[in-house]
Amino acid sequence: MFLNCLFVGLGGFVGSVLRYLVGFIPTEAVATFPIKTLVINIVGSFVIGLVCTLASRLGTAMNPQLLLFLKVGLCGGFTTFSTFALESNSLIQAGNTPLAVLYAVLSVTLSIAAVFAQQHGIRHIVTGVSQTDFSGYPDCRDAFIKSLNVTLNLALEDQFVLHTPLMWLDKCETWALADELGVLDLVRRETLTCYNGIPGDGCGECPACRLRRAGLEKYLTGKTRSHE
Repeated sequence: MFLNCLFVGLGGFVGSVLRYLVGFIPTEAVATFPIKTLVINIVGSFVIGLVCTLASRLGTAMNPQLLLFLKVGLCGGFTTFSTFALESNSLIQAGNTPLAVLYAVLSVTLSIAAVFAQQHGIRHIVTGVSQTDFSGYPDCRDAFIKSLNVTLNLALEDQFVLHTPLMWLDKCETWALADELGVLDLVRRETLTCYNGIPGDGCGECPACRLRRAGLEKYLTGKTRSHE
């Protein structure tokens, strides 16, 4: 265990120093665009992919400490984005593209929200994920959100609270809540659920659109019957 930690630490040192040195590379890109960070993330993702491919081909012939040095240490120190990219690609390779998209969107969105919140003194972040209509997306589970909450607090050394008011409501109950708050039409026309990026009722074909439409139809049918 100590030897493994030593190799991870050495790799992390090398990766962190390399990331620091990249900052000194002159660039003529637009100053407001983080081109160096983009390059770091792309290079780090490429390297971790290369390392995993080599490890897969070499099998037991590859030294396990070398793998830790390169994958966890070097890539981890150079960019944490590489692990995120590797996990997303693994989901896609396993045929779970919608889950990979959700993982990417949720991870990036909540992380950006956390940084924004810290810079503006905001301590409460609200997200509309729901476990009740669970369709194979672990990112929407209550346990995942609580874990992410702890991770963000540790990473940013602050105390945020991620609120999930819809966590235990199904789509029908969510529509009912929107109607109760007087924003049913706004939610129906202005919000985005569709995986294909179409607002409102969306494409009508992707799993998210079908789930959304089924909940709306169930609510409207029940509402009509209650008024008869």
